[in-house]
Amino acid sequence: MSTRQIKTTLAHRGYSLVKMSYPLFALAFLDLFSSSNWFDCDISWLGLPLILAILVASHIFLLYLQTDRAARVFYWLHRGKPPAIYLDWLEINETDNPVDTSIRLGLRNFKLSYVDELHLTIWGNLVFKSRLMTGSKIENGKQAVDADDVFKVPFGVISSSEQKQFIELVKSVRPDVVLGKRLEKKLSAKLVKGEDYIQALGAAFLLFVLFDLSHSMGGYLEMLKHYHLAQVVAREEMPSQAVREEKLKKATDQFERAEKMLDSPAGISLVKRTVLHKGVATAAVYQARADALWYLGKREEAIESLNTALEFYPKSLRMHLQLARWQIAVGKTREARKVISKMIEEHDDVLLPRLYMMVLTRQTSDDTRAKRYYEIYADQLDLQVFGDEPWWPPGGNRLLKDSWTRDDMHFVLDPMMLKGK
Repeated sequence: MSTRQIKTTLAHRGYSLVKMSYPLFALAFLDLFSSSNWFDCDISWLGLPLILAILVASHIFLLYLQTDRAARVFYWLHRGKPPAIYLDWLEINETDNPVDTSIRLGLRNFKLSYVDELHLTIWGNLVFKSRLMTGSKIENGKQAVDADDVFKVPFGVISSSEQKQFIELVKSVRPDVVLGKRLEKKLSAKLVKGEDYIQALGAAFLLFVLFDLSHSMGGYLEMLKHYHLAQVVAREEMPSQAVREEKLKKATDQFERAEKMLDSPAGISLVKRTVLHKGVATAAVYQARADALWYLGKREEAIESLNTALEFYPKSLRMHLQLARWQIAVGKTREARKVISKMIEEHDDVLLPRLYMMVLTRQTSDDTRAKRYYEIYADQLDLQVFGDEPWWPPGGNRLLKDSWTRDDMHFVLDPMMLKGK
């Protein structure tokens, strides 16, 4: 008996490797994003070695997933088939007697002489059907029960030439095997020279994007780190002028490092062009930049940077309220009132913008007018949010969707609770 293994294509191996690497990279990125243990290091260079390490780990994990041990561990899910097909497809066991030729995938073995039908699904799986249990196709002159599905494997993971050779092998063992229409159509298509290599270019492109993503995200986190450190250093207590000058110098140095990274050209990076220069990611950068500028004493520039952040993420309630606070702090109460009014219109089930408006009204007017505003907003909330409460069943009452920051708490509660002290 001779045994040979049908190998998968280079394109499939590349796709499998990259597909496994993306979630591992996501875990690494989330770990860096949610901790500050790496702040003493410069991770802008980390992209290449990180992805190389992830690719090696993915390769080792995929090799494990195609073993018989993994098939036993995941038997409850895959019924004896390996959880992943990576380097190898099917194992062919040929004997002197062609009738005994069998195929093996993981813990599953099947004789080709038992194959009655072969079908190709719309998802690209090759389905082996047999009538060992259902009997012959015609019984008593009538159509019998359909053949049972006994084996299913992905078919596109091997080359077009290997596909045709395998079907020829099945037909040589079982000449009367029935081929589905979709499978016949695929087999009748002409072989295109270099087709498999063209498909491999897709995997190569995904690999390039993975390297680009790692490099770009390393620079992105490093830039956010410098803006954050500039803010942290600038807002520390400064007991003396000498300490103040030293702290501001350190904060300015951190800020300038971040500015250089922000102004660096995107080059050939697809991630910087399509992800980091639009949407929430860019808004987060300009918000961090605005925070640093504010505590460095450059308040007008900070407001301008925050407005830029809102251009990239105009739906952010938090940044709009931050903008309103800053505008009030620099005496731009009219602009602040417009921002808060806009938030009241767009967020009809949030109390915080209404509290902001009452605080602003008390600062610029009197308590009577602020009370009148409260009565108006309370009536609006009754109609727009709570409606005809109480609801049934018990516990179904609607709730306001408020989420406060420390700045919200001080801005709203300090004028109320500390008035007159």
